[in-house]
Amino acid sequence: MSTKRRSDLIVVDFLAQIGKGQLQEGQLVPPESALCVTYGVSRSVVREAMRALSAKGFLSISQGAASQISPKNRWHVLDTDFLEVSGGEEFFTHLQEARDLFEPRISALAAERISEEDLVELEEIHRSLKEIGEESATDHADLDIAFHRTIASATNNPVLLSIHDSVSSLGRRQRQAATNVEGAIGRAIFWHEQILQSLQERDSAGAEAAMGLHMSQVREELRGLGMDIQADKKEKK
Repeated sequence: MSTKRRSDLIVVDFLAQIGKGQLQEGQLVPPESALCVTYGVSRSVVREAMRALSAKGFLSISQGAASQISPKNRWHVLDTDFLEVSGGEEFFTHLQEARDLFEPRISALAAERISEEDLVELEEIHRSLKEIGEESATDHADLDIAFHRTIASATNNPVLLSIHDSVSSLGRRQRQAATNVEGAIGRAIFWHEQILQSLQERDSAGAEAAMGLHMSQVREELRGLGMDIQADKKEKK
């Protein structure tokens, strides 16, 4: 087994423990010597793993002091390795709060700039979404992401597209979970149709409004799963 592979295994194990709450923010990490024994590796492998965890924001390393799990506000919670072992359910409502901010505006810009090729692609994706219906939560999630990604791409803004792509991994898990709410897929398809119609008409305000209502629908599905949105908590105070 290569040195790189061994360090990756340590990283994944730490991320899994953090995701399950077995390692919590502020908790001290065992010294290198202990980790070498635990994982049966050399100090260089342990150091490489600790550097990787630090780069991902999960570990705070200080010269002359014990390393510790970083505060949660430093974690790179969209990191694919972390999501692979944690599931990400804890961050679904945070993701939705972010989507509420950027998805409607992306749709408004897309309506102003969308090409005929983009519209054809969106129409094909939407048709596929209707065809699979509620047969496969995984296929629905993938097509749903493709629909929203095409809208982001239609803005011709690479930064917005990168923002969209950065949340796709967590977004896929959120969408799969939301499909467990009865009627969720049908409601999503309905709002996609409203968004698509506004884009076809190059109606910027209409596209923004339709996407905003779609995001409200997604918030309702999350509530159906027993999840509360941060924005709602603030309104109740």
